[in-house]
Amino acid sequence: MPNITNLRAVAAVAGYLALGTAAQNIREYNCNNQPNICSNICFWQICVYPEQTTYTYDSTGDVAGRLADCGVTHSPRPCTFPSLGHTGDEADEFPFASMAEGGRTPFGDGASLLCVSAEEQRVRDGAITQLYRGLAQGTVFELALTNTDGIPYCDPGATPNPGSCDGTEFGGFHHFPNNNIYCQWKVYTLGSIRCVDGQTGEFVDPPAQLLPRNGSDEPRHADWSALLHIREPEVVRRLAVSKPVGPQLDA
Repeated sequence: MPNITNLRAVAAVAGYLALGTAAQNIREYNCNNQPNICSNICFWQICVYPEQTTYTYDSTGDVAGRLADCGVTHSPRPCTFPSLGHTGDEADEFPFASMAEGGRTPFGDGASLLCVSAEEQRVRDGAITQLYRGLAQGTVFELALTNTDGIPYCDPGATPNPGSCDGTEFGGFHHFPNNNIYCQWKVYTLGSIRCVDGQTGEFVDPPAQLLPRNGSDEPRHADWSALLHIREPEVVRRLAVSKPVGPQLDA
């Protein structure tokens, strides 16, 4: 099993090497009319893997493999399972499959999926086209979201508990392909999460590899610094007013 500390060290080194290039390539993603898709992006960035600060454009890579790996194109489709608590037309993923970071994360627990409407998916297609316009394959960039006002996990003022990363409060989930199981995110949550069989949709026990990142069950605090748009003056003001803190644990 990969050593998590080593993985983080490698990621940190890669991040420093890419920093000079990425700083010249801050790309904007317009969240207008796609609140669910952007909420999924932000949850992944501030809760699941805030260590990932850059992305790599790779639409000529194994896009189909990444979609299959994270469970988007699995049959039956995950958004047909009401037992996950959220249904929609299709599952949308982040990181996007057109990014080299798509598919499974270094921790093996997959991109974040969220069931969204076909209408949001159409808007997303246009936003992604704009995101990559003029960008060469293999370019490393930072992602800055725009028009995030009122979107949970993008706007601290619209987030249920802005200091928490409780996966039971978020509608997203992820896929474990080796077990064919979909689970809510267990990101340092104190509550129990739901997992369902990827074939039947029935409730099942979580897979063995579903473990908190730091080896404990303490809730993780949201890392709002992982969002570039948090620098916008109005968002900064709301963040200061809300003073997000993590949930308190019993002594």
